[in-house]
Amino acid sequence: MEDKIAALEKRLIELELRNKATPLTEAALALNEVAAEKKKADGAAGDGSKEEKKDEKEEPASRVKVVVTRRDPETGEPIEKEKKVEKSKDEDFDREKFAFILRKNIYENKFSPYQTPNGSEIDVVSADLWNLLKKYLGHFPYHIFREDPVTIHSPYDHIVYQYDDLLAEAEKAEEDGENMKQARKDLKLLLDTIRTSSGDEKLDKYFKMRPNYKKQTPNTVQFEDLWTVFPPGMLVYGRPFQGEDQVFVVKDNQTYWPWRDPGMRDPLPWKLDAWSYDWKDGSFSRTLFTLEFEQFDGHLPLTSLPFYPFDLCKEQEKIREKLVKRGQKFRDICNARNDSRLFDYQGLSILETKGFSGMKQDQEARIFPRHRSGRNSEN
Repeated sequence: MEDKIAALEKRLIELELRNKATPLTEAALALNEVAAEKKKADGAAGDGSKEEKKDEKEEPASRVKVVVTRRDPETGEPIEKEKKVEKSKDEDFDREKFAFILRKNIYENKFSPYQTPNGSEIDVVSADLWNLLKKYLGHFPYHIFREDPVTIHSPYDHIVYQYDDLLAEAEKAEEDGENMKQARKDLKLLLDTIRTSSGDEKLDKYFKMRPNYKKQTPNTVQFEDLWTVFPPGMLVYGRPFQGEDQVFVVKDNQTYWPWRDPGMRDPLPWKLDAWSYDWKDGSFSRTLFTLEFEQFDGHLPLTSLPFYPFDLCKEQEKIREKLVKRGQKFRDICNARNDSRLFDYQGLSILETKGFSGMKQDQEARIFPRHRSGRNSEN
């Protein structure tokens, strides 16, 4: 009320001055009007700067956008009541402001005995970040990192296999262009997000245990995390046949996490597909073998597993030399021409007999013949 009265008094004074107008009073009034207009203009400019500051505040504080979706485990579709929410979350933001988008899929398992595990997926938006991933992950099977960006799904096996190399790249302090610096920051953010809050419960648990695995010599592992040890292309050592040294090339695992049937106390064996070379149908070719790992409790050193990385063998060079010589001999025998397949053999052998008359002899006899035979044998 007092402000209104003061404004009225001021207006009356101005009217009186106008009625008693002199050049001096008119100049004073003109100056007052100019000052008022300037004040008004400054106020408008101030409002504009406030709006600009407001827009600046609306810029994303992080380069990752997280979207949470609840899905029906039977259909994989968003639950009806959440569809509009998901759409608004997924579309009401500018994708280009983010380096990547993490979608966490939560499955509503209420009554099914077969629980669908929660998972997540990532859309890489930044082209520079994708090119950085290409550099380290382009060699993996199916070559999904060689083309344009695609959606990648948990447990993000390629990134887990190369995690240490990717982290070293993200922490480089080299003087590169601004784009590369930002790409490394985005890569560090991606690795930290997957490590701490991936949306995949089993993967989050693995990363919590990972420091314990790595601090041991040799490294240790739990049964649930076996897949993290064997990336495609790794040389794996074992002695599955008659205690003889063998090396395989990892093709892929049959499943990431061990499968546990609700009606079973222990999970099924975890299986790894691996290649070896063998003589088959008159030629050498890759032969697929399935390497099995029985369930075990607690942490085990990698070298105590039935199959483990060949790089961990204590006598790696000695075993390599032995296997190369054995392979060369096997190749010479298999590739020998028909007219030269006569070899000297000394060692245990099994006599081929017919009927029951030779059974006792076969079981009791240990024969050490030295003879020439037209039938080759490796064992």
